[in-house]
Amino acid sequence: MKQNAKVYVMQDAGGSIKIGHSTTPSKRAKEVGRSVRVVFESPMLEHAEKIERLAHRVLALQGSHIRGEWFGATVGEAISAIKIAQRQAENVELPLGGKLKRHLLNGDVAPKKGVLVPVTIPHDLLGRLDAMRERQEATASRSSFIRAAVLHFVNHLDEAKRKDVS
Repeated sequence: MKQNAKVYVMQDAGGSIKIGHSTTPSKRAKEVGRSVRVVFESPMLEHAEKIERLAHRVLALQGSHIRGEWFGATVGEAISAIKIAQRQAENVELPLGGKLKRHLLNGDVAPKKGVLVPVTIPHDLLGRLDAMRERQEATASRSSFIRAAVLHFVNHLDEAKRKDVS
């Protein structure tokens, strides 16, 4: 585990983003196995591996995960995710949710109301939710759609409980 390293953002010719950590990102770019360019690298950071993992989680919650360390995100979103991850690694509570905002690029990271709750969703259920989202031609991110579905279900349970009581 690298404690002191740089967290980097690489982009391939197709626009896909890779977030990783290395003491020498330019050297790492040559080892990736496809043509990439380093579009961002942080200064040397303590706990770079932890920050990388947290940044992956931030982007995954936005619904932009492709595979492994690769994401269908913009460079700005990747940099914002790294900044959020740095704040999380410093034990500053930052609930996640919604879209990555442009103002995050300026370092203005205002937490939203809420609490991050890691949830493992079985693949079959995730597939059903994705199909439902496509049928509804929803423009919301996968994470936003799942939050809305959970809220709808909880409201439905509350309503059913009220009917049972009366």
